[in-house]
Amino acid sequence: MAFFVPALTEVIEKTTGAGYQHLYPMYIAIPAVASLFTAIGFRNFKPHLPVIVFFGILSVLFAFQSSQIFSFNGWLVAAPSIIVFIGLCIMFVALRSYKNKKDTDEDSKLD
Repeated sequence: MAFFVPALTEVIEKTTGAGYQHLYPMYIAIPAVASLFTAIGFRNFKPHLPVIVFFGILSVLFAFQSSQIFSFNGWLVAAPSIIVFIGLCIMFVALRSYKNKKDTDEDSKLD
């Protein structure tokens, strides 16, 4: 399924004339699309949800820059948003691993 996105991007480029500078966020979304179809195929969404959310949000943030929605330089909005998002992801992973370590330590004390 990961080959679907580049093929779709190529069709959009040929039919609309949009260049790579506008379509590259679709390539960033490839892991999210592949995980989505895998989750649908196996009917198990929980392990795939972090990948879908991470790469989905990241591709949307890069889409802000590439689409020039804002009349000024798109990086003025996209770059800080991406930095904050990556920082939040790092904090989430750190807190989750701390919680898992704490739970494991408590379980070993009970034994």
